[in-house]
Amino acid sequence: MRQLFFLAILSGVFADAAETEPTTVMVLGTFHMANPGKDIQLALAEKGIAGELRFLNDPVRLAHDNDFYRVLLHVGAGAEQPGAELLTAWYSRNFQICARLLQLSAPGDRVVVLFGWGHSFLLRQCVQETPGLRLAEPNDYLPK
Repeated sequence: MRQLFFLAILSGVFADAAETEPTTVMVLGTFHMANPGKDIQLALAEKGIAGELRFLNDPVRLAHDNDFYRVLLHVGAGAEQPGAELLTAWYSRNFQICARLLQLSAPGDRVVVLFGWGHSFLLRQCVQETPGLRLAEPNDYLPK
């Protein structure tokens, strides 16, 4: 199955910015699994889609959930390192997404990146560590 990504440059999402200002990027993680966890179901049931998105895009939760990927480094031994190979492929995929973001945006743009929740931590890290980009927290804009 081919994976698609969506990068939308939207005017009016953030306040107007001059062309000399950093590119403002909001990484909005979405959930698309057939059997979401109980916490996600509860957030959706009690607070609707905005509540679910607020839950999924909490920076503390994203950092904690990203810890899972380090567990993969325990898989393998000696010259056989399938866990490290899988993690390398995951990072490569996210760097490629970030490269497209950089190639499609210009100084002063306001960009919203919609991606699966698992990508959020690394895409946010890319934005935070790239000169000329500024991360906009989705939860600052999502209704409570």
